[in-house]
Amino acid sequence: MRNRQTVIISILSVFLVAALVALFVSLTSDWRLPGGWPRFVGSTTIYESDAPGESNLGYLLAGTLLTWAGFFAYAIYLARKNRDLRREVEELRRLLGERG
Repeated sequence: MRNRQTVIISILSVFLVAALVALFVSLTSDWRLPGGWPRFVGSTTIYESDAPGESNLGYLLAGTLLTWAGFFAYAIYLARKNRDLRREVEELRRLLGERG
């Protein structure tokens, strides 16, 4: 039981790290089409080829990865609970069979 929990935690950790790496890469990389050098205005970088909504793709990717990781974590949790309930029902059936 403890070994299986360790494996589940390891898998979820890998998904979380992958999502964070994808977010970092997408936010720090220049995914824009060539359109000139960036201009720096204060602490903001302005690209000549900026298009509305283009900067939100990293957040979309990270959100999607985290959502799938959460879905799989919940599916694993439900499967484990289902297995535990089946064991408990079998134990109760065995106990009732011994009494009856």
